[in-house]
Amino acid sequence: MFELTVTDAAGLRSRAATLVTVKAESDPPVVCAGANQTVEPGAVVTLDGSNSTDDSGNVASFHWTQVSGTPVMLANPAAVKTSFIAPKPAVQKRRTRVPAYGNG
Repeated sequence: MFELTVTDAAGLRSRAATLVTVKAESDPPVVCAGANQTVEPGAVVTLDGSNSTDDSGNVASFHWTQVSGTPVMLANPAAVKTSFIAPKPAVQKRRTRVPAYGNG
């Protein structure tokens, strides 16, 4: 904030203030990782970040990271679009308990 004081020849004064806000050079990019997908095992899955934007028009880099699920190998984790082969779902083992009934 700045304040200006002006004094005239008779010694009378007036003041006014102004606020200066320095705008950030750039807002953070807006990330779009694409829609959720449901695919068959063995399908080639494409991840597409091309709808991500930056207000300066200059997205500097991309980096895809798998955070859950059966591990896969990304074709190029640093590309705007990358792909992988959908793995077979993990087989879940079920344990069934059968109560034993007997004579006493």
